[in-house]
Amino acid sequence: MESLDQQEQWHQLTDTYRHMSGDELCRVADDAFDLVPIAREALQAVISERGLKIQLAAAPPPPPLESSDYQDDTEGTEDLEDPAHRLVCVRTVRSESEAKQLKALLDVNFIASCLGPEDIVDLEDFKASFDGEVELKVHSLNSHRAFDALALYAPEEEEKDPDEDAEYAVVCPKCHSQEINFSNAVPEAAATSAETKYNWTCDACGHEWTDEGIAQKL
Repeated sequence: MESLDQQEQWHQLTDTYRHMSGDELCRVADDAFDLVPIAREALQAVISERGLKIQLAAAPPPPPLESSDYQDDTEGTEDLEDPAHRLVCVRTVRSESEAKQLKALLDVNFIASCLGPEDIVDLEDFKASFDGEVELKVHSLNSHRAFDALALYAPEEEEKDPDEDAEYAVVCPKCHSQEINFSNAVPEAAATSAETKYNWTCDACGHEWTDEGIAQKL
């Protein structure tokens, strides 16, 4: 899939960010380490336009502590993980080809994605089987945009064998007419090969011939 023109990308991104609230921009900024350079630059430009004091995250947050690492007084509290960072399944894929097309569609819309229970980002690193379908996931923050982008997905058609839909028929070798009649089979003793021979007569031109009854492509 070809990349969008850089200027068009810039206008699309800045327009998207300008329609976001301050809280939404904060959440996008928290995931800025996942954005391509032009998306980070557009985000920073919109934040500067508004005069907001929002820093773009340069790296993902540290993993949440295991329950055993919390002090006793934290027992019973709610999960501290930001819901915006929770991964959401937006589609199940059945083949590597489909996964490649869907991830490319998300990439061109600047939406980071991953595959399977191991959350593999790079398709080349995905070594599991696609049997039984594999989940394609994005951050919860981007799930609505991902669903909108994937709604435009149309599978690329595989190349067909040019002979797959071709029609075949026994035709007259002289005038190529299909108006032919089967006369009779040549007696086995008279046949020159192991295959059975057949006598044919063309009603169109009157030509008579003997062959194995092989059909020809129309």
